[in-house]
Amino acid sequence: MRSRYDLLLAAQQGEAFTTFPTYSIFDSLPTFEPLWLPEGAIAADEQWAAALPAILNEVELARRAIKIGYARELVKALVQAGAPVDAALVEKLEPSHTAAVRPIGVLRDATKDEILFRYSASHLDLGDTADDVSDAELDALFSRLVASFLWGGPYKKKLEPFPAVHGALRGQGRSADVLSTAVPTAMFVKQVLDIIKRAGLPDHWSSLAKLEALGPVFECHGCDPLRLNYMFFGREQGPILERDGASAPSSSSSARESGRD
Repeated sequence: MRSRYDLLLAAQQGEAFTTFPTYSIFDSLPTFEPLWLPEGAIAADEQWAAALPAILNEVELARRAIKIGYARELVKALVQAGAPVDAALVEKLEPSHTAAVRPIGVLRDATKDEILFRYSASHLDLGDTADDVSDAELDALFSRLVASFLWGGPYKKKLEPFPAVHGALRGQGRSADVLSTAVPTAMFVKQVLDIIKRAGLPDHWSSLAKLEALGPVFECHGCDPLRLNYMFFGREQGPILERDGASAPSSSSSARESGRD
């Protein structure tokens, strides 16, 4: 069954490829699970062809539910930081506190077989799609410069926007939903907004290249270059500024990657 997933993934292009759900989510979709249970079952081509339209429909629902999850956590960070955010969008992204409408992994969760049970499995609700939130609202939210998500190992952290972070996490074999990464903190949001305000730039990803072009103009107080480079930047040699005998990262490092003062 994994080979069938790989063929579907390889056929995707552009953002459709980046946002295609990971196998750990795909194999738990309600229409896909019966094809691999019991363990070792092989679905005939006719069985696969009959199930494929419903599977692809659930893939789209999974895409949307994952995107809403990222948007919800980003909005939460913006609100905590006191950043400008549309109150109507905040309200529409409020999570439901009722039981999942279309949960994935129903057969997986019901089995008592320890061989089939997968630790750290994703628990996605295909009904949690916030249909009253428009694509334009989501695009505007994710285009903000503060819309970065932290991912990677303990000694190699990176910041990526959505949906790039989804593709990066999937490449590492992670479930790639919002629980697989770290959302922006209120402190990080405040610092980025402060920097772009002082630079006279808008809160938009188009400002990133302009910030980097400014060079090392923002001093990082109390930063240990080695700790920042190895623990947070994941670089062998990060951009270091010698200023009054003290070392400090460049503006792009301070604004994009450390999120710390």
